[in-house]
Amino acid sequence: MENLIGLFTDGVEVNAPYGSWAYAKNILVNQNFKSISNEFGFSVETTTPYPTVGVIPTNKGYVLFTTNNAGKNSIYYIDETGTKNNVVVDNTTLDFRFDKPIEGVFKFNNLGELIVAWTDNYNEPRIMNVTAILAAGSFPAVNTIALFPNNYNSYLLETLVDSGGSLLAGAYQFTTKKITAYGTETQWELARQPIYVNDDADSLGHNNVDGAEGGTITNKSIQLNVTHNGSTEFSKIKIGILVTINGISNFYLYNTYNIDSGVDFQVSVTDISNLEELDIDELLINKAVYDTAKTIEVLNEEMYLGNITGSGRIDYQKYANNIKIGWTIRLRDITVLTLAGSSKKQEGNHDYKSFMPREVYNFYIFFYLKKGGLSEFYHIPGRELDVADRVETTAFADANTGFTTGVDKPLLYEVEDTCTVITYSGGGGGTGFGNGLMGKFENKNQTYSTGIDSEIWNAGGQIGSSTLAGEKVRFHKFPSSRFIHDLVLDSEYGTKKKEVFGINWDDVYIPDDIKAQIDGYGFAYAKRDTNDMTIYGNDYLQYLSKINGWSGDFRFDSGINNDYNNSFLSGTPRYTLEKDKVSSKCLDLLHSKLAISPSAIMLEYYMRIAFPATIDLNNNVQTLVDWTDTPIITKFSSPNNAALRKITEYQYLPNDIYVAALEIAHYSKQPIIYFKLPNTNTMLPATTAPYHNPLDATKIIYDNESTAYYSFLSLKSDIYQDYKELSNFIISDNIIDKDDTDSSGQIDSAIFFGDCYATLASHINHVYFENINFSNKDVVHALGSKIHYIIHNYPVLAANNWNLRHKTEDILTAYYPKYVNDITYFNNPGYYAWINAYNNDYTKLNEIIGTAYNRENIVQSRFPYRIAIGTSKGIDNDYSINWADFQANNFYELLDRNKGEIWKIIKYNEALLIYQKYCLTVATVKDKLITTTQEIYLGTGDIFDRKPNEVAFTNQGYVGNESQWAIEVCPLGVVSLDKNTGKIFIFNGTLDEVSSKGMRNYFRDNLQTSDINTDNPFFLNGLTLTYDRIYNRIIISKKNLVFSQEFTNLESNSNPDNETYVFYRGIYYIVKAGDKRFGEWDIQPAGLLAAGKHAEILDWEDSNLFTDTSKTISYSPVLNQNRGGWVAWHDYHPNHFFIDRNNNYVLRNNLDGSTVYNLLDTTKKGVYYDTTVYPSYFDLIFNQEAQISKVFNVIFWDTDVYALSDIYKKVNETLTFTHIMIYNNNQCSGLIRLDKSKGLLRNTKEKWAFNEFRDMVINSVNAFLDENKQLINTNIATKKAWFNENLFLSKFIVVRIYNDNVLPYEINVNSVYTNLKAIKNE
Repeated sequence: MENLIGLFTDGVEVNAPYGSWAYAKNILVNQNFKSISNEFGFSVETTTPYPTVGVIPTNKGYVLFTTNNAGKNSIYYIDETGTKNNVVVDNTTLDFRFDKPIEGVFKFNNLGELIVAWTDNYNEPRIMNVTAILAAGSFPAVNTIALFPNNYNSYLLETLVDSGGSLLAGAYQFTTKKITAYGTETQWELARQPIYVNDDADSLGHNNVDGAEGGTITNKSIQLNVTHNGSTEFSKIKIGILVTINGISNFYLYNTYNIDSGVDFQVSVTDISNLEELDIDELLINKAVYDTAKTIEVLNEEMYLGNITGSGRIDYQKYANNIKIGWTIRLRDITVLTLAGSSKKQEGNHDYKSFMPREVYNFYIFFYLKKGGLSEFYHIPGRELDVADRVETTAFADANTGFTTGVDKPLLYEVEDTCTVITYSGGGGGTGFGNGLMGKFENKNQTYSTGIDSEIWNAGGQIGSSTLAGEKVRFHKFPSSRFIHDLVLDSEYGTKKKEVFGINWDDVYIPDDIKAQIDGYGFAYAKRDTNDMTIYGNDYLQYLSKINGWSGDFRFDSGINNDYNNSFLSGTPRYTLEKDKVSSKCLDLLHSKLAISPSAIMLEYYMRIAFPATIDLNNNVQTLVDWTDTPIITKFSSPNNAALRKITEYQYLPNDIYVAALEIAHYSKQPIIYFKLPNTNTMLPATTAPYHNPLDATKIIYDNESTAYYSFLSLKSDIYQDYKELSNFIISDNIIDKDDTDSSGQIDSAIFFGDCYATLASHINHVYFENINFSNKDVVHALGSKIHYIIHNYPVLAANNWNLRHKTEDILTAYYPKYVNDITYFNNPGYYAWINAYNNDYTKLNEIIGTAYNRENIVQSRFPYRIAIGTSKGIDNDYSINWADFQANNFYELLDRNKGEIWKIIKYNEALLIYQKYCLTVATVKDKLITTTQEIYLGTGDIFDRKPNEVAFTNQGYVGNESQWAIEVCPLGVVSLDKNTGKIFIFNGTLDEVSSKGMRNYFRDNLQTSDINTDNPFFLNGLTLTYDRIYNRIIISKKNLVFSQEFTNLESNSNPDNETYVFYRGIYYIVKAGDKRFGEWDIQPAGLLAAGKHAEILDWEDSNLFTDTSKTISYSPVLNQNRGGWVAWHDYHPNHFFIDRNNNYVLRNNLDGSTVYNLLDTTKKGVYYDTTVYPSYFDLIFNQEAQISKVFNVIFWDTDVYALSDIYKKVNETLTFTHIMIYNNNQCSGLIRLDKSKGLLRNTKEKWAFNEFRDMVINSVNAFLDENKQLINTNIATKKAWFNENLFLSKFIVVRIYNDNVLPYEINVNSVYTNLKAIKNE
């Protein structure tokens, strides 16, 4: 047939294009024969005992997902041979649902294993290795097939070994991730505290073990003892290493190991030179974890999830407000006798990192999430201040401090201890521990906000009406060293031993709903910076001396702490102690050179050593004052008038400098910190000085040596003001069991993860000059015989681990005690101090990027406009599934939210098509410029490296979609439909609105589903479509159940249970697909219960309750001279269409199971689901010369008939289609069976003619065809008197070519035409 147009319903028949037909059923356009044929039937491919809720077609078969109303779930793989393989049968944990259909993708890895991933927008996305599961013969735990599986943390015990490796000096942190037997991977676990690798062997002893420059090759290795939880869900474990060398961190995969349930194992880490480097963000930033996704696709090995949800925010702040954080200490021996316990070794620098005494910290609690990663961080308020805590301190006299009462005098809580002691044990034994309540601190100008997050809750709910609202924001202040000194009363405190601060906790309550989401909890604190520090460091002080008698006044760091007038040596100047000018050699401050402005110094404790000695100045000498091994006497009265002093000026002074403004000559190779204090007459208890022997000016006498240990305070009114906005946290790697509520009374449960080290500090303290002209530094450096060195070695709590400093080629980096015998150094004239060489890697903390909880910062759990991207990890070469790497920041957010949420994403060539509710956007992989000779690619970046383009942009949107199951990629392009606007499109780079081809009005009125407006053709209502590759046609089906007329007051809007319910005879019913019960539903929807209403379930297959008005229609691109047109409606209304490499399939569900049919069974015509035979017909319009009326008296046609047993062999030429019917607006012949034996038709060589038709309508006023063009037989006479059998007279006629398909023949209608006689012009 030439110039076939197809269906035409956009007007009356008289105006239809020539070659159109008014209606058709069960026909197809036979492209090969250019004819119209009756449609083949279906054949059963497979059946399942439960209804199917999803299909993943592959190029080697397909996977079916089924469930029933008893919660039993089964998965089947029908391979390319048609064999049904049971992946899992009657599983009760997969939780498939009738109302949540499944969409999925597939791939085959390099082993030829079938991998499928799916989502149902209800359960978490899942992924599984079908081949491996079938080979194993058992289905794994559901967690192991989760795209984002639950993680079970492993435990690592790291030990630095002196031999067996070639690790580079630096900081090493270890982490693990698990892999299931089927290839899914967890997130990387939180990295452990750093292990510091140096280059010295322990056998050298404490004094000779130190650090090394970053990157130094050592002979060290690290032994890992790996303890995992014994779960059988994981078969492999990856070990990662975060290596920091010279401040640069890199993340490596060390290796992957097989693990056996319950079996621990050891790993020796010896070298990192050839490791695979990973993206460090994999470790530092929580991976994205999504709970649900509406749609899923894969393009270029990357997985895309669209319209996603994540776990909602954990609202824990009100419980965190009730948590109590306490201090705890261990008294640590850090001297030469205990190398293993010092900060040179792992126990001291890994297990016992201390918090800074007297410092204020901002603590948080956080959760280890089951899916991996960490929750938000919840601020833990400090102790509430009393009125007495907020008054000005009275412990220090104004005259001594430099502060003025009523003006700038500090408040009590700012400078005095407000902590308490609960227990202390250890006495003078030196191994003691203690704990107590933290000191208090509050911001003066910041209060807690109102609302539920300020309420204080425990297991019983809000504690009375307690709330923090309106109160000052509070933090935790550790006890001072002075407080601990008085508490410990240990003769070795401050010398051999030093306190190490940790924390304990109490009143941690975690509700059950939160416990269900977590594996455990931990503690963290905000990383301190200069804006939040109240303690900048601690060290001893000494005065500057003034030289009188020379031109100008000079002050220098002389080590002389009293006035001295040498009357025995002619011309010797007089040195005057400057009581308002002091210096410090605090290693932390000298190393960091922080731009700070300290407010005051505070005396912590005062030590004095009996050290009588006489030193001959005529010889170059050095004196060692090692506080770690010399008996001392402590003298300290707390508080006292000399303990607090205001700082009025602070400056870092580098070496060899003369500061004219300060009149300071600092001609030393060691920098110092200069403080200016108020000029009072009260001496600080600073370091005592030697004095001259009055009988011999060439000698000096010591009768004691004293050291006063100070903290450098910053008195700030407000700190951590951004406590709800912080992102940098120092974190404990202790995973605390979620059922542990406190550590009170459990001293071993305390955790030590501070930012300080109990370490030894050593440097030259006193320098004594005789007869030196300080106006000339060269002279100073030239003199050696009159210089006296005194070396101090003492314990401190420092921000840097000075036990691991090292010596470089620069002689000035030598230090005590390792280089005490370096004579070259100590005899170097004029160089009476040294500089510090230190590898900052040894200061690295376990820092993480996180998010402080703040309700004002909206945390979304639903992302309807987001596409998450799971990046490929490279070519599969083992068991890897290779899709599951979703980084937190790897997503694209659609900007035009007016166009609705994402409904479907689908790949097309090298593009990702994104269907929103009201528009279609296209994201392309790369652009190309076509030149005359070649294609030049303009970009190969990420698919979202530029904004996707909207197809046919309008402000309102044009190509929308709310039919997820009615989008198909085929050779024609991407077929989709917009049921809201009643339009159907094909997009192949250009857009073709195919619904406008003669059927615009029909689709506008009929694409919408009924009142139960779901998108679920598997059950209830929705649309599905397919492309028939054999006959090059598109088939679209609308499943449409309509409530019976008795149902009124329909309520199908969104409700709390996301169900559809109706009101019928005073009762609310739940519409729950596939449930046969018609009684009270066991789970009442919350929205109905709240209204006191009753709910029951409807059976959607009950014809008394529902009317099935489903429709199926087909489209052919070859009609209308390849411009395309609509072909026919069809008598099958599947729940779903799908295609694999070889066949088209039709899925039909019922309450007792499902059946998959092959769309093309060449052995039958018009037989689809069962034995019912449906006819094939089309109503061809003849309206030539439409302006005039005509008499139509003969119908001619040409057909070919083929036996289904041999589709290429024609049968007897005496066969044609079985029936014919002719009608116009007022006349109809009725359906006439064509019977050549009765002389009703004749044929000659397959050319047929028929003229035995007359008008048989009984009453032309009444309709003889219904709205679906079905004959109303009651208005058609079987026989009329000959004088009432009128000819057909009209401007057009419609000829129905009809075959009943009873006999197994293919009928090809090649041509149809009429003989007519014009009557008159009109």
